[in-house]
Amino acid sequence: MHIRLASLNRLPVRTWSWLSVNESALEIPSLGAMYHGDPFADVPVGVTIRSDVSDVDFRSSVPPRFHAAEGNLHEVVDDTARFVEQRASYRAVLEIGEDVSVEAPMTATFDLGAGEQLFDRIHVRALRGSNAKIVFRYLGGRPSADDVVPCHGGFVSFEIEEGASLTFIQIQALCDRAVHLDAIDAVVAREGKFEVLLSEIGGQEAMASCNVELLGKSAESTVNGLYLAGNDSVRDLNYRIGFAKPETIGLIRVRGALNGKARKTMKSTIDFIRGASKSQGREEESVLVLGDEVVNVSTPLLLCGEDDVSGEHATSIGRPNSEKLYYLMSRGFTEKQARILLVEASMSTMLDMIPDTDGRARVLAALREVVEA
Repeated sequence: MHIRLASLNRLPVRTWSWLSVNESALEIPSLGAMYHGDPFADVPVGVTIRSDVSDVDFRSSVPPRFHAAEGNLHEVVDDTARFVEQRASYRAVLEIGEDVSVEAPMTATFDLGAGEQLFDRIHVRALRGSNAKIVFRYLGGRPSADDVVPCHGGFVSFEIEEGASLTFIQIQALCDRAVHLDAIDAVVAREGKFEVLLSEIGGQEAMASCNVELLGKSAESTVNGLYLAGNDSVRDLNYRIGFAKPETIGLIRVRGALNGKARKTMKSTIDFIRGASKSQGREEESVLVLGDEVVNVSTPLLLCGEDDVSGEHATSIGRPNSEKLYYLMSRGFTEKQARILLVEASMSTMLDMIPDTDGRARVLAALREVVEA
């Protein structure tokens, strides 16, 4: 039996209903076999991971702020988080010790099989003065023999304590018929830094949200988004940074490419809350439209409850530059090769963040498929 979720990815401030951006709907397919695996291959010194814990143990080790069932989360992520938390088949708590600096990226790989479903609930705590990079990869999946499509639902929450620095990279590269639902929620303490890259390159329908709360003076966060969509696939993204303390800095930066009959909705919010004086926020999106039947909706939102702040937002939508295409073609590239180069160049900042060659190769392969669609 399919499950229809009707109020996901809610816009923080409602607008005209006929614009169809206030909330989004998603149909979760019939339940298939549950994923069972051990995604974390190696655990560095100074890092602890408790996985496969019971719901009772998990909730006791996670602060109430992150309990979706108790309504402590922002509406950007709340509905997705509630749904995933109720059905989580994999739970884990990851803690980076105080003043621990992890040099190599920690990687967790979730590789789905035929018709498999994964609902993962993970909490990450970066203790005071720590420094680390974490990579999550959601891969594979294919319809089962009786045509049950793979599905992933995830809710990952983060605590970034005072002076800690954490980079989180997520690569969603599921098969082209998969359904993907995801929520990221983070709080950043005084002088903490949190950077995230969310790569939505797979799945028939991908709905993702990210909410970051800057709760300490001089806290910083950058939310990077990369999406690719071709054929008739759907991308629905909702990112927000909330500025609650003085001298905080936040940036939402998104790059994407669309082709075929793809549909994309991007909601991005910079939210200055009273008390966030001298804070700086910016949101920017650049999308390349490669097909005549693409549907692209961008909804940048800037909310301001404080006077002494600096906020900017910008959205750029267009086709590959014709002069650059001509120049590359005059140097011996075919039109298709030239278009691929221009799309790659537009996403170079995001690609450079991916630490492993396999991850970059998957993104580049998906990019070429979209350009050629």
